Amino acid sequence: MENQPATPPSAVPNNVLPVQPTVPAAVVPPVTPAPLPVMPAPPATGVPVQQSVPVAPVIAAPAAPSQAIALGPITGTQALDMIFRVGFASIFLINTLVAWLSPNDFVHLLQNNPLVPVPSGISLTFLVHIAAFNDLAIGIFVLMGRWKKWVYAWAGAWFLVVTLTKIGHLF
Repeated sequence: MENQPATPPSAVPNNVLPVQPTVPAAVVPPVTPAPLPVMPAPPATGVPVQQSVPVAPVIAAPAAPSQAIALGPITGTQALDMIFRVGFASIFLINTLVAWLSPNDFVHLLQNNPLVPVPSGISLTFLVHIAAFNDLAIGIFVLMGRWKKWVYAWAGAWFLVVTLTKIGHLF
């Protein structure tokens, strides 16, 4: 059968569909699925076993760093990180307790301190309560282990303020 030119749509009667040219089957390549990886058979145990077992590929998306959930045993790095966080947070949490239970110790550090001048009209006890709240917040964030670089930068800046306060108290 030879190819005939297509008939213009205006020349085809309404009840007859125009013939569309077809592509020979040899032009379209056959689609075959990719072979599955083959796992070697287990060692012979006297029981007939299939020589190879097809295994489907395992595709798993990695968890985001901020949402990583440790399943299974704790690694050495995770244990060290946890020990550091608990120890570091305890400094701030104990400082919070001391500031709430004995604020006069902190008020004494701030009185007549040349490196940390307190504006007149601000109560030193009020500043001690602000410092206690700040220590509590840092301690909780350190224990949570989230936003580490920001929390540790905040803690470092706070340590700098505390260091200046204690050095100023020496003079």
